[in-house]
Amino acid sequence: MRKRIFLSGILILIAGLALLVSGASMQYLVGVKVAEAIDSWEATATLQQGNLYVIDINSSVAWQQSWTEGGFEDLQPIDAIIVSPDGNLTMLQGFFYSTPAVSGYLSPRPLLVEVQYQNVSSDSLEVDVPSTKIRFRVLEGGNFTCRVIEQTMNWTIGPPFAIVFYVLIPENKYAYMIPSGGALCIGGLVVSLLGARSFQKPIARKGKVKIRT
Repeated sequence: MRKRIFLSGILILIAGLALLVSGASMQYLVGVKVAEAIDSWEATATLQQGNLYVIDINSSVAWQQSWTEGGFEDLQPIDAIIVSPDGNLTMLQGFFYSTPAVSGYLSPRPLLVEVQYQNVSSDSLEVDVPSTKIRFRVLEGGNFTCRVIEQTMNWTIGPPFAIVFYVLIPENKYAYMIPSGGALCIGGLVVSLLGARSFQKPIARKGKVKIRT
């Protein structure tokens, strides 16, 4: 019985540790919009130092029509720059892709699926390489501008539907597991200690030996 109490405490402790680890590790990033420009070649946002951001370039109906009419099978590029607060430039190519059109229908709007950087303003931002998104951490806070270069576009015409800045914020919808895991750890520790104490055998006292005379 005493051994069962001890083992039960250990099992409860392990379960609590599992909940703690799971609750702490199940964290993901949620994008919150901070700035947006519709039907424009550029967008500007005030970004905070240390935060993680994504810039999304959404294709327009004109880009969708160009993709359908062109029957493209390979990725198609657009050139863009990010202007940092100090005026330095980060130069990149974003590659778009969509599935082929079904007869009589337009292709789905092309999506940004790959990003390649030609030059990075390393004093202002730190980019993810390789990446399927324009994603970076800000090293110098201030106004950042993302601009799509019209002059080098050769597969479509017109500005994107939207250029959107998102700040990525960590969230954890399983955070409730952390206090539950902590409570189980404490309970398991208490039970196992009680079980361990019950293992200890009382030390027999030695009585005095009477010598008959």
